[in-house]
Amino acid sequence: MKKLLFLVLAIATVSICYAQREVFPVSWDSVTVIVNHNPDSVASLVKRMSATTLDTSLTYEERRLAFYGQSLLTKDEEDIHSSDLSKLFKAAKYEESLSKAEEMLAINPLCLEALVSAEHSVLKMVKAGSNKWKMDDAAVYYYRAMRV
Repeated sequence: MKKLLFLVLAIATVSICYAQREVFPVSWDSVTVIVNHNPDSVASLVKRMSATTLDTSLTYEERRLAFYGQSLLTKDEEDIHSSDLSKLFKAAKYEESLSKAEEMLAINPLCLEALVSAEHSVLKMVKAGSNKWKMDDAAVYYYRAMRV
């Protein structure tokens, strides 16, 4: 009986959590218009979003425009490095993986794949005893990824 009650409560909790989550479709047409007519405004939003210090004045719409607009600005050029990044990380070449992630972030500072990979690479090097890296270095990538 306790198991059944626990199961019902767990299902109810999960249902409530998902019911509160809204999905907002991306209006690619409007993002494309903004990127084509005012690319500097998107670049400015990207710079604010990828700054070390959190910019709490950015609205949800501005963050979305920065993320999707940046992918249009760069034409997803960072994707050509994606398979190399994955191979380096899987081969436990974390220093090289971090360098590749930084290459991708130079192209697109909001690239989630690069941010997460950089964070994990730093964490792996810290756990391996590297004196070059600290947990705070991994946290920088983590918090940037969470903003996106």
